[in-house]
Amino acid sequence: MDRTPMMCTAQYDPICVKVETPTGVSYQTAGNSCSACLLPNVVSYVAGECGP
Repeated sequence: MDRTPMMCTAQYDPICVKVETPTGVSYQTAGNSCSACLLPNVVSYVAGECGP
């Protein structure tokens, strides 16, 4: 993924982000795909909010 610094819009289009952590992986919801790409240690993401 391209991690070039950029500005993201405030558009809410939720994305479920898979993030690599020291103990494995976790999932968190980002506001949109642009903001998802700015999170550290992102492995992948899919459209929609993450489940419980």
